[in-house]
Amino acid sequence: MTRRTVSEQFGLAPPLESWTWAGRIADAAVTVGGLTTTRPVPIQIITSMTCGENGAKCPSDLLNGRPGLGVAHVEGVLGIGLLGPPPSGPTVNPLLVLSRPYNSGWSLRLGSPGAPHHTGELILGARTPNHPTTRLQLDALGLRPTTLWYDRPTLCWRVQNVENCTATLLDSGNDGNVLLHRSVYPPGANPQPSLMQSNIGVAVSDAKEGTPFYSFVTGDNVLVTGPGGPVGVLGVPIFSVMTVTYDVLRGQITLSR
Repeated sequence: MTRRTVSEQFGLAPPLESWTWAGRIADAAVTVGGLTTTRPVPIQIITSMTCGENGAKCPSDLLNGRPGLGVAHVEGVLGIGLLGPPPSGPTVNPLLVLSRPYNSGWSLRLGSPGAPHHTGELILGARTPNHPTTRLQLDALGLRPTTLWYDRPTLCWRVQNVENCTATLLDSGNDGNVLLHRSVYPPGANPQPSLMQSNIGVAVSDAKEGTPFYSFVTGDNVLVTGPGGPVGVLGVPIFSVMTVTYDVLRGQITLSR
């Protein structure tokens, strides 16, 4: 355990659902699937958690009915996107510190909708599929090492003949798909987010290609308006129907069925 402290905000932008985790930094070797990082890496040990803009106490159901974080009820984020954190960040993506060739790429696929949450596969050292559904090329951050990429490609969301193209994160830690756009509100407005009615078709495409590669029907967990945007998130559903492969060397995210 070190004396370094860190505070990170997760979730959507205030005043929407958001929470802040605070704690200390520890250095430890991390083992995933029997492979251990080549050196100890900094990880965050969470000691407190608050919700919203004003640091209010979080509702107990935020952690699946558990009132807080503790030894017996561990919650966490592995953090295996290609964004980083950058070298100056407090923590790292532990998969980047595995031995070669396992640090050059990985794939993730979750169980089908309705399956137990523990099902799925994280394959270390996965190769990019030869016949993908789509391949998203990321922009380099211009930092060293060159394994850091801006992992929010511009995707176009078409909802009822209206299209919004925005930076979109593929986030296996988000229960649903989210599209926020602040332009629907006047300056100074502070509205609550609104849910789109169910059974409306949404198609998502790569802004560079134009052809939809993923579509879904809206449900109760799809936010379509709110401040803090524009931003899009494709959550658990896309990881349940596609294999998402990350290529560190090329800066690509590939989706395949």
